[in-house]
Amino acid sequence: MIVRVSIREGFFRKASVATAFYRYTDPQEAGNRSDIRWATLTSPVGGAGLRVDATGKHLLGMSVYPCAAVDITLAMHPADLPKRDFYTLNLDQLQSGVAGKNSWGALALPKYQIPSGKVYKWSFLLTPTDSPVVKKAALSRTIPGQ
Repeated sequence: MIVRVSIREGFFRKASVATAFYRYTDPQEAGNRSDIRWATLTSPVGGAGLRVDATGKHLLGMSVYPCAAVDITLAMHPADLPKRDFYTLNLDQLQSGVAGKNSWGALALPKYQIPSGKVYKWSFLLTPTDSPVVKKAALSRTIPGQ
């Protein structure tokens, strides 16, 4: 179990996907923010947005990618990440630690793993913002060929 001794709580603004998603040499998930009570995703050019609220007793983990999650999995180098016309929103309750005693394949130490066989419950609410009508296509996308 991870115990946080000190947590800075506050209102943080304007993290862009370009600065939050780091293009590692070996592409991987990046830019996760934890302990999110609420967040609003908007475009810098205006228009409709999306608000995400934690509605249960657990806060959220959240990241936004400028591509699909499968793109990250399949890419060998940052240049292999395709340019997409959408973003992927990833919401989590928990994330496992990264690596153990080395950086080339060891599992995270047991105290940083998420035990299987337990029931995890969490909830969130997605609300469109600044738009009286939200097109169905804006709420759900699929990757061509899948």
